[in-house]
Amino acid sequence: MELPPVLKMLTVEMLSGKHLRDRVRKLLNDRGFLKEISTQAEYSMNGNGSLMDQEGLRSDGLNIYPTAALNPLARFGKCNQHDCRITHAESFARSIGLYCDNATLTDFVTEQFVGAEVGKINPRDISADLQAITVLMPMIKAGIIRFSSPIASSFCGTCAKKATGDISEKIWKLVLKDGTAEFLPDDGGRYSVMISSKLFMVDGGPLTSEFEIDAKERGAVPQLFRAFKIKTLAPKTLKLVKKKTTDKLALRALLVSEEAKSAADKSVVLVTNSREDATILKSVNNRAPLRSFDDWEKLRSVRLPWVSNLSVQEIIRLREKAGSALPKFRDRMNRELFATSPEIDQEKQSLEVAKRLREEANELDAELIVAARKTGHTGHILLGTAGLSCVIYGLHSGNPTASNVGGPLLAALAAMYHQSKNARSEHEFLKTKPAYVLLTAREIISGR
Repeated sequence: MELPPVLKMLTVEMLSGKHLRDRVRKLLNDRGFLKEISTQAEYSMNGNGSLMDQEGLRSDGLNIYPTAALNPLARFGKCNQHDCRITHAESFARSIGLYCDNATLTDFVTEQFVGAEVGKINPRDISADLQAITVLMPMIKAGIIRFSSPIASSFCGTCAKKATGDISEKIWKLVLKDGTAEFLPDDGGRYSVMISSKLFMVDGGPLTSEFEIDAKERGAVPQLFRAFKIKTLAPKTLKLVKKKTTDKLALRALLVSEEAKSAADKSVVLVTNSREDATILKSVNNRAPLRSFDDWEKLRSVRLPWVSNLSVQEIIRLREKAGSALPKFRDRMNRELFATSPEIDQEKQSLEVAKRLREEANELDAELIVAARKTGHTGHILLGTAGLSCVIYGLHSGNPTASNVGGPLLAALAAMYHQSKNARSEHEFLKTKPAYVLLTAREIISGR
């Protein structure tokens, strides 16, 4: 297991026991701890302490690099309630366990501790990060998940726009087509604006983009608090909404561009579940291979029998026991889910894929039973092999009795051996079929 220094410090202190948030709060008030972890954070932000960056990923197969929206350690593009963070991490782990060989995660926790000061770090956020790490820990220990160096994201909107050019302006035009804005007061007398658009969909569902309105900007906020079509807003209000939205889009574009560069450097596949990220990447036109929102969502949307109920630790066992079936399984899922026309109902198609695999799993179960029976001579073959040595020894000993018995016995043993070898080959071949993944999952669940 290789954790970045800051994550290692946090997990050593936090991953055991109850009352996590209270313990995080206590630790964040320890000036000595904050000084040490801040030093480690500075070290990592300078590109140190990442095994992934030093050695690269050498294993074969599909190796992915998720953007922040998909990365369980980032707060971008997802609900940040604790239960939702845990559910997201579990879903991510289950997905990469099935469809990928390895995943490289950007460390989005470390940057929070650069120049750390008492009271500046939210214990609620850190405890949510730690809960996500706890979910992923079995895969981290197994080497399935690795870490890349942190990416600095502390830029202002103006600087981000200078770095990314007109990308935010191009995407703003997409937001204008269907976007709505809702202006909401809070109990403290402050206001926020909620922007909704199809562009901000994540995991197939809508996710709003929220901005705070300061006292100077309050005059541009409509008095009637309801959702407005953005393009119908008064000029003063539209100007405010545009600036807030394009600033955030530029920051996101800068982050996604850095992630794309990092993925390209490591020769891994950039993966996103965010329509916003996919749109940005098309605008950037980077060279990193991309698995888009639509592709990843199709994979994650399939509720496979038994597999969908496995824990993260059980997914690792599934990878070990059904490893020979996973390549064909992945090819099958890619072929059946992606080689279709846009008019096909994706939800219905996913249900059909799952149904067919379940039916094939039942058939495969029967075939494996028959194949196992054919290999029932295994114990005899072990004896026969031992007997074969004696016969060969007898043939060279000059004993005529051994010579006479040796010929027929040798032929019988050879026939028995080849029959069993063929049966074992058939049995091993059956275990490479995609449906064997489901059978293995069922076996794991039944053994709980």
